[in-house]
Amino acid sequence: MAHIVGKRFYPQTVHTIPRPRLSPLLRMVVIMSVGFTAVTVGSRAFGRHLPAPVSPFSAYADIFPGQPASALDTQSFDCHSNHDFYHDPTEQTCTFVPTADAFLNVQVRVSEGLIQELTFMLRENALQVGDLERFLGTTAIRIDDRKIYFTLPKHYAFAKTVAYPGLFSLFLPAWSVTFTSLP
Repeated sequence: MAHIVGKRFYPQTVHTIPRPRLSPLLRMVVIMSVGFTAVTVGSRAFGRHLPAPVSPFSAYADIFPGQPASALDTQSFDCHSNHDFYHDPTEQTCTFVPTADAFLNVQVRVSEGLIQELTFMLRENALQVGDLERFLGTTAIRIDDRKIYFTLPKHYAFAKTVAYPGLFSLFLPAWSVTFTSLP
């Protein structure tokens, strides 16, 4: 529409910002990118407010290898001596069966008055290899068949897995975890 004033012609103009025109494919890519970004940021923000899981090993910190055998008196361990030609005559094996824990039983090998080895037999799907790495604060140093080895400042640790399909995974369920004292 135009206005004619006198002999002059003045067009009516409306100043608008042109909208960008996106093809449907490009529009879908932009929408999906924004959606994935929102989900990623949201999940990270939500995850920061979750409490850190408590290590199931912390309840047994007083009976780790290197501690005196008297530390076993704090829990109801059933101990017996290993009287045969293969073991040290001072060696004892002690077993404890917790009722509500991630562990089926806890076994301790005592020799010369010191705890030498601590083994946790795990309930089905109680812990995975990735959980162990998080609780121990270290990564696996060696992987053999069904054993995964860890080195800690004061102990060696190894975990046995239920199944090992040939490819290592942090999602493999652990069957047992053993801690031994360093030589």
